[in-house]
Amino acid sequence: MNQNQKLILRKQILNETCSLINQFYNDENNKISIEQFVEEILKRSRTSFFTLRLTNIYLSKIIEDKKQVDICGKKLFVAALIVSTKVHLDNGYTNKAWLKIIGGLTIEEINCIEIAFLQIMEYKLFVNIDKINIF
Repeated sequence: MNQNQKLILRKQILNETCSLINQFYNDENNKISIEQFVEEILKRSRTSFFTLRLTNIYLSKIIEDKKQVDICGKKLFVAALIVSTKVHLDNGYTNKAWLKIIGGLTIEEINCIEIAFLQIMEYKLFVNIDKINIF
């Protein structure tokens, strides 16, 4: 894949991510756009395409299953990204490291949104590789 193709793929995945977050988003005190927020988190965390795709699959599953969500869209994205990273990487970031990446949350809040996300997903995190490839 050449550099231009990577940029196009990155933009497509970013747009998809923002679209998914918007379906959960209800914060009227929006200080930065969702796209800026996602871009910054992805840059700081050095998230791979695979991990972001996994994050999007989890968010899509919540939408498809019409799950009740009491977390704002940005926090739900962060929780999905944290869990996706832990599922995908053997040595992913600790929640303390995520605290530095995200900023603006306490360690207790990070722990709470991660647990809430896992409960929303009913702890069912397995995704068939074929689904990731076609997603």
